[in-house]
Order: sequence, then structure tokens, then C-alpha cells
Amino acid sequence: MGEDFFTERQKLHSFLILYTFSGSGLIDYQGKTFALPTGSVILIDCMLYHYYRCPPGGHWGFLWLHFYGSSSRDYYEQIYPAEVSPFLPKQPVLFEDTLRQILSLNQKRDRFTEAITSRLIVELLTELLLLRLNGDMVPSGMPDYIRGILKEIEQN
Repeated sequence: MGEDFFTERQKLHSFLILYTFSGSGLIDYQGKTFALPTGSVILIDCMLYHYYRCPPGGHWGFLWLHFYGSSSRDYYEQIYPAEVSPFLPKQPVLFEDTLRQILSLNQKRDRFTEAITSRLIVELLTELLLLRLNGDMVPSGMPDYIRGILKEIEQN
């Protein structure tokens, strides 16, 4: 996506996995701005305000997945028991391959699509939970002075 791309919303009954496969993005979520560098992944609760975008002059290639189910909130609360932060997995290709597999499956739907998609989503959520337990997170937040510079750039 180019520098003009953004999404801003709240009160959507779903969760969102964002995976960056090239370039970088930014997301404002829970009162913080997070950088989403290549290979990073973040899980967000779409009921809460969020604003994600490509930084000025940048490029951002990402895959996304909205989902909702009876265990979604429980996974979210286990993955983020206190503070939200993007993850930087040691093997990011797992996220890219699985997200692309989900996309492909849902373009050619059959009687097994829902069951296989559900299994793949649980695999992604389980991997995020294991990443949190291993501490494979992008360093928390962005320094205030960088946040100020970004706001100034976005306003001009």
C-alpha cells in the first residue's frame, strides 16, 4: 500500500491479525503508536479504536484476517494479559503462509472450508500465545520524540 493508505475504525465485532510482509506500517491502538516492521504481526480487538497506515513516503505490504468466534476473546486476553505490543517472530513465513492459505481456501469454498479455516486460525493464535511466552515482541511502543516527529510529518 502507498503512503495514502489508512484504515480508522472501532466498534467492529471482530479481531484482526495484521502481518507485515514488506515495508512498514504504523498503528495507533490503546493510546500508543506502534511501528509494524517487515516480519511483524499484531492482534487487535476491533471493538477498540484503531488507526493503521503507511508512514509518509513509505510502502507497506501486509496481509490481514478478521475473525470472531466463541474463543476469540479468551485467546486475545491470554496473548495480551496486560499490554499490547506487536510480535516479531523468528519464523515470520509461518504467518504469511498460513494467512495466504486461509485466503486461498476461502476463494474456493467447499464443505471443509470452515473447519480448515478454523484450525488454521487456532494455529495462528497459538503461535502468538507462544511468542508472548517467549518474549518475541517488538520493543514496546515508540519513543515520544519519534511520535511527535511523525505527527508533525503527517500534519504537513
